[in-house]
Amino acid sequence: MRVTIRGGDGSAEHHAGGPADRHGSDALVYGSDDELVEVAVPFLRAGLDGGEAVALLCAQPRATLLAGAVGEHPRLTVLSPPRGWRRPIEALQDDQRLIEEGVAAGRRVRIVADSDFGPGPVDWSEWARFEAVAHHAARAYPVSRLCLLDRRQAPPEVLAASGRLHPARYEHGVRVPSRTYAEPAENVRRDAYVGHDPMTDLPPTIRAEELTAADLAVLRHSVTAELDRRGVPPWRVHEFIVAVSEIVANALRHGRPPVRARLWSTARRVLCTVTDTGAGFDYPLSGYLPVEQGRAGLGLYLSRQLADQVNICWTPDGFTVRLALVLP
Repeated sequence: MRVTIRGGDGSAEHHAGGPADRHGSDALVYGSDDELVEVAVPFLRAGLDGGEAVALLCAQPRATLLAGAVGEHPRLTVLSPPRGWRRPIEALQDDQRLIEEGVAAGRRVRIVADSDFGPGPVDWSEWARFEAVAHHAARAYPVSRLCLLDRRQAPPEVLAASGRLHPARYEHGVRVPSRTYAEPAENVRRDAYVGHDPMTDLPPTIRAEELTAADLAVLRHSVTAELDRRGVPPWRVHEFIVAVSEIVANALRHGRPPVRARLWSTARRVLCTVTDTGAGFDYPLSGYLPVEQGRAGLGLYLSRQLADQVNICWTPDGFTVRLALVLP
């Protein structure tokens, strides 16, 4: 196969054997199975031929399609949860584990991964942040990555975001360098500080003012009662309570009083905001990667694992962390 690589000036170079053997992450924007196979399979085979550890992190039916086209191989790992990854951080953790295992075995690593961007704008921002974090974390390792994006399903906002997340992307078999690419930390910063959430226009179900450490037990009980009323499974209730508790504890420890909490709930979503009047923080990668016990950022890291959506913003009331639980 011949893959065309087009420069920013419109010139093109042709390379046999699929995407070039390089560190970093490109996007593959495709519109058919044939277009997906045309670029992804040579990319995977080139890694296997070069002695690399190769992994597919894809939902079905893409995982079966690509694995079948490549064929069985002892250095090909396929991770394909039946219903996909429940949260972006779970995919990030699998990604990191595969990289570390490959590097520990003395091999370069090559990954083809889905872009699971979700159904709405909040989810798109969440996806973009975690994709940028994955790229940032992989920089310390010899990793080549191809991120898959189906143009038949991706909204314009997601397609535009892929341009700033990846230094280049393949479309119709052509590798085109991106003119909007930004460094991972800048992408995380850009998507971290979200704007208005329409749920906050509604009267809150729970309103807690001037919280102190002594009030945490009462807040946990109130939130638990509301989630039970919504029929949320107990294990999800527990996860969300721990996430909220960690963020409130962070606000009490590192923020400036008064600390306030609000909770809204509908049949589809539960939203909790925790606000203090401090300056917040401006380290965009905080809370995305593992943190040692006792180090700053551990509470936010745990919350990102336990809540479906975690965003930060500045509101007229102060620095705010939003935690959401998406209900089926």
